[in-house]
Amino acid sequence: MGTESVVPKKAPTPTPKAVIHQKFGVNAVYKTEEVKEPVQNVCPGLAVPQQGPCLFRCCLQLPDMTVTSEVCKRKKDAEQSAAKIAMEKLGIQPARNEPTVKELCDELVTRVSYVFSDEFFPSGHPLTGHLRAALARKGHLRGLELIN
Repeated sequence: MGTESVVPKKAPTPTPKAVIHQKFGVNAVYKTEEVKEPVQNVCPGLAVPQQGPCLFRCCLQLPDMTVTSEVCKRKKDAEQSAAKIAMEKLGIQPARNEPTVKELCDELVTRVSYVFSDEFFPSGHPLTGHLRAALARKGHLRGLELIN
């Protein structure tokens, strides 16, 4: 049996694009364009024109401003870059979802109290049968339940 940590896992930090979407919703419009860079190794006798790597630049339009990203190799990176620049200009700090000790205790109390509520026993949860059997037991083992 594996042991599970009591400490809750940290939620991943939201990406800049996710933060902008939370703040502006559909009012944030991303327009990505391909940027053609000139080829640096040109062969004078080559009849086929060479193309450089395909790069992307993103223009993020918000209600108050427009931001242009750096040139990136991937389309997603260009969008994230534009969102990051917009966050810096707007002074938005990425939200860190780190609950306090009091919030963690309140969450634990809420979850444990649900187990002993009237809604839990009629539910089809597998634990209800074990709890019913433990409470129906007679003698010194009444109410005891083995927990692994």
